[in-house]
Amino acid sequence: MNEDPDDAYPFGRPNRPSTPIRTVVNGVYGTVAEFEINNRTTGIVSQKRAEKTTKPSKAHTRASTMAQDNILRNTMSAGLTK
Repeated sequence: MNEDPDDAYPFGRPNRPSTPIRTVVNGVYGTVAEFEINNRTTGIVSQKRAEKTTKPSKAHTRASTMAQDNILRNTMSAGLTK
Protein backbone atom coordinates (compact mmCIF):
# COMPACT_ATOMS: atom_id res chain seq x y z
CA MET A 1 0.00 0.00 0.00
CA ASN A 2 1.69 3.12 -1.22
CA GLU A 3 -0.12 6.05 0.35
CA ASP A 4 0.42 9.51 -0.95
CA PRO A 5 1.90 11.78 1.80
CA ASP A 6 -0.79 14.34 1.05
CA ASP A 7 -3.50 11.78 1.86
CA ALA A 8 -2.12 11.14 5.34
CA TYR A 9 -3.14 14.61 6.52
CA PRO A 10 -6.03 15.81 4.36
CA PHE A 11 -6.84 18.88 6.48
CA GLY A 12 -4.02 21.27 7.37
CA ARG A 13 -0.55 20.44 8.55
CA PRO A 14 0.18 17.82 11.17
CA ASN A 15 0.78 19.02 14.75
CA ARG A 16 -0.57 22.47 14.01
CA PRO A 17 -3.53 23.75 16.01
CA SER A 18 -6.67 24.70 14.15
CA THR A 19 -7.95 28.26 13.92
CA PRO A 20 -10.07 29.12 16.97
CA ILE A 21 -13.28 29.68 15.00
CA ARG A 22 -15.36 30.53 18.05
CA THR A 23 -13.15 33.56 18.86
CA VAL A 24 -13.21 34.67 15.22
CA VAL A 25 -17.00 34.44 14.98
CA ASN A 26 -17.55 36.19 18.32
CA GLY A 27 -15.31 39.08 17.23
CA VAL A 28 -12.82 38.77 20.07
CA TYR A 29 -9.87 39.78 17.89
CA GLY A 30 -11.70 42.88 16.67
CA THR A 31 -12.63 43.87 20.20
CA VAL A 32 -9.04 43.50 21.37
CA ALA A 33 -7.76 45.55 18.42
CA GLU A 34 -10.34 48.28 19.09
CA PHE A 35 -9.34 48.42 22.76
CA GLU A 36 -5.64 48.75 21.87
CA ILE A 37 -6.31 51.50 19.31
CA ASN A 38 -8.44 53.46 21.79
CA ASN A 39 -5.73 53.20 24.46
CA ARG A 40 -3.07 54.31 22.00
CA THR A 41 -5.04 57.33 20.78
CA THR A 42 -5.98 58.32 24.33
CA GLY A 43 -2.31 58.21 25.31
CA ILE A 44 -1.31 60.33 22.33
CA VAL A 45 -3.99 62.94 23.05
CA SER A 46 -3.05 63.19 26.72
CA GLN A 47 0.64 63.44 25.83
CA LYS A 48 -0.05 66.30 23.40
CA ARG A 49 -2.17 68.04 26.03
CA ALA A 50 0.65 67.70 28.58
CA GLU A 51 3.20 69.05 26.11
CA LYS A 52 1.04 72.12 25.49
CA THR A 53 0.82 72.95 29.18
CA THR A 54 4.46 72.25 30.08
CA LYS A 55 6.25 73.73 27.07
CA PRO A 56 8.48 76.70 27.80
CA SER A 57 7.97 79.80 25.70
CA LYS A 58 9.78 79.72 22.37
CA ALA A 59 10.90 83.34 22.34
CA HIS A 60 12.33 85.47 25.11
CA THR A 61 10.48 88.55 26.16
CA ARG A 62 12.12 91.95 26.23
CA ALA A 63 12.19 91.88 30.03
CA SER A 64 13.93 88.50 30.20
CA THR A 65 16.53 89.64 27.65
CA MET A 66 17.21 92.82 29.65
CA ALA A 67 17.50 90.82 32.89
CA GLN A 68 19.92 88.36 31.31
CA ASP A 69 22.05 91.24 29.96
CA ASN A 70 22.05 92.91 33.38
CA ILE A 71 23.15 89.70 35.11
CA LEU A 72 25.88 89.16 32.55
CA ARG A 73 27.10 92.75 32.95
CA ASN A 74 27.11 92.49 36.78
CA THR A 75 29.02 89.21 36.83
CA MET A 76 31.59 90.48 34.35
CA SER A 77 32.12 93.74 36.27
CA ALA A 78 32.36 91.80 39.56
CA GLY A 79 35.07 89.61 38.03
CA LEU A 80 37.07 92.65 36.90
CA THR A 81 37.04 94.36 40.30
CA LYS A 82 38.57 91.37 42.09
